Amino acid sequence: MTRALAQQRGWRVGDRVTGRALPEPGAADGPSLDREIVAVYDGPEALGPALLPEQAVTGSEVATGGVDAVLVRAEPGRTGAAKAEIRRALSNPMLLVEDRADAGRAARHGFGSLLSVLYALLSVTVVVAALGVANTMGMAVFERGREIGLLRAVGLQRGDVRSMLRVESVVVSVLGAGLGVLAGSAAGTAAAAGAGAVVSVPWLVLLVVFTGAGVIGVLAALGPGIRATGVPVTRAVGGEVG
Repeated sequence: MTRALAQQRGWRVGDRVTGRALPEPGAADGPSLDREIVAVYDGPEALGPALLPEQAVTGSEVATGGVDAVLVRAEPGRTGAAKAEIRRALSNPMLLVEDRADAGRAARHGFGSLLSVLYALLSVTVVVAALGVANTMGMAVFERGREIGLLRAVGLQRGDVRSMLRVESVVVSVLGAGLGVLAGSAAGTAAAAGAGAVVSVPWLVLLVVFTGAGVIGVLAALGPGIRATGVPVTRAVGGEVG
């Protein structure tokens, strides 16, 4: 049975659960059942709160529609052949035969439109963030003109100045991305826990986010770095960078 149901009822592996099956047509009560809990699992709600092996399912349950799903374990590499054989043997267009991949695609299909909107909003956010980092670095160069001039006067080369600004820009970008990922992960975890879903961390997506933040930082520092190193030292010492 599901872990949520076991926690709700206070049941553990090894406990026995008693009850009654669905009654036969015209009968008042169904046969009594006495089943042992052999495992708990986290799974989609479509599987139901409890799963029974084939030998535990009585004919009355099948006849009255008590069985919503039947799970079949196929040999490795024979999933497609098993699906085709089941469809041929049952020959019922009302029955749905699917494997794990099919079930996953069906579950994701309902969220396709929502994900498209979220990705569009994310793209706009990335553009705004890149402009913000570039503006921040431009203001930093403008306000630190004297500092940059003094550094160049004591021997700092133009390439070193550009490298310094690049490092600062990357730090700002990665720090902002890190704070956003932490806040988003906390909100997503809270929402998933409230809905009873299993939390899964997309590590590859997070790696792409941090790599993109670093690239944005490098690109945002190009213009301010060129402008800062193009000003003569005498003017930069006087605080004029622009």
